Amino acid sequence: MFGAMRGVLLFAVCLASSGCPRSVAPCEPWIRWELSDMADAPGQRIEQCDATHLRFRVIPGGTRAAFLKQLGSRPYAGWRTWKETVLVRSGEPAVVLEVREDGADLVVELRPEPGIDVNRALRELDGP
Repeated sequence: MFGAMRGVLLFAVCLASSGCPRSVAPCEPWIRWELSDMADAPGQRIEQCDATHLRFRVIPGGTRAAFLKQLGSRPYAGWRTWKETVLVRSGEPAVVLEVREDGADLVVELRPEPGIDVNRALRELDGP
């Protein structure tokens, strides 16, 4: 039930913004990949969500370094941080992560990057 409600809310946010393509389900593949959940907490606001881009704001967000350290300290929905700015999960394309400070807020942007070899990245994370 909650997952369906979250999908409806994300759909409403997407419709209210100009970045919602009508030919693709709103916020896909981010919902399927469980990465839209990163923006689903009090004090966070989705600013763009479409097939190629998820951008959300964390209010107040703290520092970029603290956000990346926390994200890198444990997998998020099976996604692991590789080289600090790439999220990888077996069976999915890599996702480039950009985090920038905007005043007291953090703006987080995610974009799929199919050119990154996820299997190689996972092997590097697992070590020798």
